[in-house]
Amino acid sequence: MSTANFAIYNDALRAAVVGIAAGALAFLALGPTSTLGLQVWALLIGWASFLFLGGGLNGLRRSAIHSIFGACLALGALIFATHQPEALGVDFAVWAALGVALTVAVLTLAARFPMLDSIPASLLGYVSVLVATLPDFRVERILSPSVGNPVLGAVASLIVGALFAYAAEAITQRLRPRVGESIAKA
Repeated sequence: MSTANFAIYNDALRAAVVGIAAGALAFLALGPTSTLGLQVWALLIGWASFLFLGGGLNGLRRSAIHSIFGACLALGALIFATHQPEALGVDFAVWAALGVALTVAVLTLAARFPMLDSIPASLLGYVSVLVATLPDFRVERILSPSVGNPVLGAVASLIVGALFAYAAEAITQRLRPRVGESIAKA
């Protein structure tokens, strides 16, 4: 098999496995497991984080750590913004902006630690929580220990998405030599 043909074969195999896994993920989130609060967009962001961080077991571990860290900081910003007294005449948008400014500064400074060295990956977790909570920022909702909590749904989605990406990568790696041998024999 020529190098060009082998590259096309690798791309096609990966595309098929990733496509099937992503389709299964969307089906599960929108169908049988829809009551669990998984969000397709956050599942795919978790997948992207896994890929951005290099894949493999290390990428999976780092993606989970960054996602949870970013999500916790976003939750902190939301709690800060919703707990400020409106009697001061400062509206929610100002408190929210201040909360975001402070927590994103912390997120950026934390990148000095090897375990949290990817600002983009942490921001993916951060943004996922903010988007999941729109437009209802009530504390009762974002701190509820229930399946309907959008923060828990976003974090679970990020991690499940990274797990599916890891599985797709592992399946592709296992199939590559077998299918390659079959093509070479044909």
